[in-house]
Amino acid sequence: MNTGAPIPHIGRYPDRFAILRFFEFDQGPVTRMLVNQSALSKALEVQINVAVGDEIRAVRDSRDRAGYFVVAGETREQVLAMEEELLSSVQIEH
Repeated sequence: MNTGAPIPHIGRYPDRFAILRFFEFDQGPVTRMLVNQSALSKALEVQINVAVGDEIRAVRDSRDRAGYFVVAGETREQVLAMEEELLSSVQIEH
């Protein structure tokens, strides 16, 4: 399915590293969200499916996921560092 968004050029697959990671937040009502937009801008793709006022419940299927991101880079270490930065870039308060 084409969403109309441009497809980023990430080079030859064997020459790069990438991670697809789902956000995992504690269950409960979302009372506040803190988002580091600068960190999120480093992702190839990012989607956050929760907002203030939503209830985060246990994941039963893919529709229950709170969101995800994809990062890619030249080295394994670079990608792992970006993963950690992105994981900490969205904070949910209950």
